[in-house]
Amino acid sequence: MTLVEPSAAMLESTLAALRGRGITHEAANVTLQQFVRDDAAACWDLAQATFSLHNIPPAERAPLFVWLRRKVGRLLIAEFDVPVFADMYSPEHVTYVVDRYEKGLLEYAGDGGLVAQGFLMPVFFGNFDRSAARTTYEQPIETWENELRAAGFGRVERRDLDDYWWARAHLVDAR
Repeated sequence: MTLVEPSAAMLESTLAALRGRGITHEAANVTLQQFVRDDAAACWDLAQATFSLHNIPPAERAPLFVWLRRKVGRLLIAEFDVPVFADMYSPEHVTYVVDRYEKGLLEYAGDGGLVAQGFLMPVFFGNFDRSAARTTYEQPIETWENELRAAGFGRVERRDLDDYWWARAHLVDAR
């Protein structure tokens, strides 16, 4: 097993769990872009990304998918199916964000404000901060599928996972 994780804290937590289970592994504390630049000679049967690839700008994502097509037999991606909006500040986008965050706040109502104050509200206001650099590039699941096909994956299928407060989540299976 090879792990690629840019967050040192998340990587260490995962590595501790793997060691506790006696699972042999390698780890790289880098972004996927940095990992690809090293162009490891290894190939893998399976790669998976869980709600993480939307943090990579679409222009950078395309060559990563081509690289993954060469290196993995099967790619599993869990992502949200987020609609496209003409403008980040359009009334339609604002309405979508407000409606979804209301659901999120209700979902975490019993945690004493921990999630709301530490995650939901900072991210909510970040959606509308014109001075902040964009850090997420969520998109419709169909767009994910099209990007994978364009990278050379011949068989791309989707499975419904759940309807989260933010958006419906899907598992995209590309081979």
